[in-house]
Amino acid sequence: MTQKSIRIAGASGFWGDAARATPQLLAGGKVNFIVYDYLAEITMSIMARARGKNPEVGYAVDFVSAAMKPNLVEIARQGVRVVSNAGGVNPQACAVALRAVTYSIGEGSFPAVRLSKCSVEPSIPRSKKSPVSMRISAHFRSPVRSTQEPILS
Repeated sequence: MTQKSIRIAGASGFWGDAARATPQLLAGGKVNFIVYDYLAEITMSIMARARGKNPEVGYAVDFVSAAMKPNLVEIARQGVRVVSNAGGVNPQACAVALRAVTYSIGEGSFPAVRLSKCSVEPSIPRSKKSPVSMRISAHFRSPVRSTQEPILS
């Protein structure tokens, strides 16, 4: 019996972790998923405070600017799927920023980069007493190499 192996790489364990992990993992090749974790308790409080000052933030902005933007073309070329909880307390704003970056890169690059799926899902039940934690799953697609498989996490 032959089993298909899936390679999952961890690129961050906290907000502020090294941005160089993504290109290092991509250089090694043969990665199916790259996972980014940003939601420690202190991080959530920092994100909540930031969103209180500016309703357009409250997520790990460097996930979009430092981890995704410089690596999107290679992520798409390799068909790597990205799973992250970088949305923090404002996952919708993170999704909007991610879509804007993929659109700007896709317009001027080859292979074109498109965000084929970006879902925002609650990872814990929301109540008045519990914090909101969201997960953002993204799959970047290139016309050079595409997959029709759904993203599951």
